[in-house]
Amino acid sequence: MFVVSDGAEAEFMQRFDLADLPGVGPKFRERLDQVGLRTVRDLLARDAAALTRLVGDREAEWLSRRARGLDESEVSERDVPKRMSHENTFERDLKTDEELDRELLRLVTRLASDLREHDLAARTVTVRLRDADFKTRQASQTLPEPVIGDRVIYATARQLLARLRRQRRVSARLLGVALSSLDVPDRASQLSLFETPSAALETARDRALVGAVDRLRAKFGDGAIVPGRLTRKR
Repeated sequence: MFVVSDGAEAEFMQRFDLADLPGVGPKFRERLDQVGLRTVRDLLARDAAALTRLVGDREAEWLSRRARGLDESEVSERDVPKRMSHENTFERDLKTDEELDRELLRLVTRLASDLREHDLAARTVTVRLRDADFKTRQASQTLPEPVIGDRVIYATARQLLARLRRQRRVSARLLGVALSSLDVPDRASQLSLFETPSAALETARDRALVGAVDRLRAKFGDGAIVPGRLTRKR
């Protein structure tokens, strides 16, 4: 859960691209790109009259409210969410596979922890990549069995990222990871007992390890145990 304090909505929204706003689909995004509107900051720099001339009266009002974090829709509660995700728009475009892989590990570590905190398991892993020229691409893989731990999720996400990078090797400005096909973990299921873990199958050792990590984080804080690569200075 991330809490935006009352009155800080506008400041919070300024970190996003317009394509990140719910309801801004590919066609609308292309229209916005054509008139030079790519980020929330771009939009907020235009007054109401200028924005109306660019996108139309109804779209201008709707987009202006969304960019300021204003929405009157009711908040509904769901027993099991359909999807969980984390993504990061970089302060500077990342060029190397090593940089992107480090960010991927950071995202997966947070996301897998959130998954377990909600007592859920996931079968589908999706990686989303936005290139420096604003072209957005994604790749997904559905696993044989639901998983809860970092190892399989990261291994799968890493393969997906490598596939996207092979297709188009340019600098990246955003990276995201999503988990879907969510359900409550089947604790009675037989896990893999092979000594050599599979990249797609979770083992009993995997679950024992993440259980121990979660208990330590609950006691000493989220920074108590993190992957070694994330503790090194950039």
